[in-house]
Amino acid sequence: MGLKVTVGRGKAWINGHYFINDARYSIDLSEYMDESLPRYVGIVIYLDTTEAVRSVTLKLFSGTPAENPQLPSIPQDEDHVRLLMYAVRMNPGASRIT
Repeated sequence: MGLKVTVGRGKAWINGHYFINDARYSIDLSEYMDESLPRYVGIVIYLDTTEAVRSVTLKLFSGTPAENPQLPSIPQDEDHVRLLMYAVRMNPGASRIT
């Protein structure tokens, strides 16, 4: 499985909008690996209510690699709501997530 995480089936209600995940969803986090410093990657339910988009999806927010990494900043505004589901710590040089 390596540097992949799986989000299971489920539903979320976010500001009057449904997010429905009716199948397991695999996310590859290998592009977020740093060889020398750890970091966190946030897996977020992302609601975009702008007129052109109007959707609820999964998105990733990456923190900055650091000796003492912090959770990634997940900004909110009037048209975008983000619910953090998971924060995955990516240790340097890891070949799999445990």
